[in-house]
Amino acid sequence: MSSLVDPRRNGPSADPAAAAVRLKASFDDVYRHPDPRPYFRVLGDLGYVEAAHMHRVVDALLGHFASPATVLDLCCSYGVLGVLLRTDLTYGDLAARYRAPAVATWSTQRLVDEDRDYLARHRRAGSPVVHGVDVSEPAVAYARQTTAIADGYADDLEARAPSAMLRRVLSSVDVVTVAGGIGYVTERTFDRLLSSAGSTPPWILALVVRTYPYDRIASCLADHGLATERLTRRTFARRRFVDAAEQRAVLSHLEALGIDPAGREADGWYHADLYVSRPVSDARCPIDSLLAGL
Repeated sequence: MSSLVDPRRNGPSADPAAAAVRLKASFDDVYRHPDPRPYFRVLGDLGYVEAAHMHRVVDALLGHFASPATVLDLCCSYGVLGVLLRTDLTYGDLAARYRAPAVATWSTQRLVDEDRDYLARHRRAGSPVVHGVDVSEPAVAYARQTTAIADGYADDLEARAPSAMLRRVLSSVDVVTVAGGIGYVTERTFDRLLSSAGSTPPWILALVVRTYPYDRIASCLADHGLATERLTRRTFARRRFVDAAEQRAVLSHLEALGIDPAGREADGWYHADLYVSRPVSDARCPIDSLLAGL
């Protein structure tokens, strides 16, 4: 069954959230490039498919919103989730495209132009409207230029309130997604987003590595009228560890948290939990029931 998150529970150390972020290898460099080829090359080598997991979650829940739903993808990078939601393409299709030897020789401008046509040919009628937010200006610019997302905002919500352009769309957002960004974004980001949202807050769907305690964010969301549940039936393989040292550090951290890594991190993969936060009036049916087919 699904598990209701108690936002009052404290972690085992003074700042387990910060410790969890320090454990992870940094991939900041892949987001500084003007197009997604390094992203798919570097993260693809580690089996990173978190956007594909989130795509399946969102698809399973879209029936709870008016069509077309409006999605805000937080930490959107190059708009991968936007592409999956708005087209008939799969994550495998994108990985194969951006890792192809022929495409490696193209200029970024040619890739932008080719991608715009490519995505248009695969657009699905009635697909969600997807906006993106990320601190990486090159990544947001690429996603916007190729129409991977309807619009994008290079806002650092950890540091400051949403820009006027982002505030204008927040009142129409049905769902906020974040796959891979929790830890880099904290309760500060969610407080700023929800403080600028409409009278009915959006649902929040978050894939969170199991080393990261979600309590502070759940508490923040509760202050904005959202009840948070964790899907307990399964976890989601995020990526392989970059090396044995990263795995050892994660296993030690999980032991301190009292989390069993058997069949998950012990097998060489980061795993993430799914948290779903909804207005209390929407939270009658447990998340495990809503996502029974996932």
